[in-house]
Amino acid sequence: MWSALAPLPDDRELLAAAVVNGRLYAVGGRNFPVTVGTLEVYDPVTDTWSTKASMPTARGSVAAGVINDKLYAVGGLPGTSTLATNINEAFTPIGGTVSGVRPSRVTCRNLTTGQTVQISPKGNPSWNCNGLVVNPGDRVGIAVQGPVD
Repeated sequence: MWSALAPLPDDRELLAAAVVNGRLYAVGGRNFPVTVGTLEVYDPVTDTWSTKASMPTARGSVAAGVINDKLYAVGGLPGTSTLATNINEAFTPIGGTVSGVRPSRVTCRNLTTGQTVQISPKGNPSWNCNGLVVNPGDRVGIAVQGPVD
């Protein structure tokens, strides 16, 4: 059965969400035409949202995941761009630190067409998904593996 809970403070689409330490984190997204780096956290105990440190790079269609209590925001579409970005950033809920990620392997996938590109950046924090064709309206997914900061 569905229950109404506190709404997200700002309307947005194309955001990512992940759970860290029992709280729901909503990151990035777009309130057309504005792309945001906003990070908000939902506390199910108090049924309230609070705002945390924004991502350094505002983007929509971003992917999010959690490793060792860190929230990772990977890829996405910055601004009004239809080209996927190679940006990946990490947020540590305790202290609110944002840091770069140094992946050993990255898989980029156009979820609309099924095209997949895999790269091995060998720990380099700068990488891209060259060869991945993304058209307006396509959804993109990016998975990151390997050691992190």
